[in-house]
Amino acid sequence: MFTALKLITNDVGLSMSRTAGNTLNFENCSNKYEYGSMETSSQGSSSRGMQYYDNIVLSRLIDYIIQNATPRTFSVAEMNMYRYRPKRLSLATYGVVDYWWLILAINQIPSVLKFNNFSTLLMPDQSTTQDAIDQELFANPIQDFPAQ
Repeated sequence: MFTALKLITNDVGLSMSRTAGNTLNFENCSNKYEYGSMETSSQGSSSRGMQYYDNIVLSRLIDYIIQNATPRTFSVAEMNMYRYRPKRLSLATYGVVDYWWLILAINQIPSVLKFNNFSTLLMPDQSTTQDAIDQELFANPIQDFPAQ
């Protein structure tokens, strides 16, 4: 079920099709909603087809992932190498770039632009995270634009 694929190809079509099945990709572990289909008076409807994502990892699994995360201390050289580059840190640590947003989330870093001054970070445990996402997706499959 869980798919974290390394994209080792120059074929853009093949890379896109592999990314579509990657369950750790932020969008692929999120329920998608369109603003226009929501019944909210403050939002109104959108003729532009705008979407938002309810990410199951952030909404249901984040506490579990934090409990199983490991603190990692970085040297000044490492900090400089990964500053503003969480994808590089994810690739070096896990072999895939897909954990970048999760590293930011569990360390309460709101943006890549704020990923610049750290000496210690919580790093998600890869197997625990994969198992938790697998179990959650099996129990509650992702829906594209569920009815409101």
